[in-house]
Amino acid sequence: MPPTSVQFTPPIESMLTLGEGVLFVFYAIAAIYLIFTAIIYYHWQQYSTDPKMNWITGAIYLTTTVPLLFAMTILAFTI
Repeated sequence: MPPTSVQFTPPIESMLTLGEGVLFVFYAIAAIYLIFTAIIYYHWQQYSTDPKMNWITGAIYLTTTVPLLFAMTILAFTI
């Protein structure tokens, strides 16, 4: 005889909370950011021809992405 009640979904207690979900997404984005930065750095070292433009590009990249990553960190750890 088949069982009368079958549970197809996991219980709500085993699912991620909002804070855990936000932290998971933050860590995933931070990992992608680090990988992307390493790839960009490699290409700058291998293919750049003008040191001044290389420095300007690196400075612009860091001044635009580091504040965003900092704001993401604050938001992820306060939720």
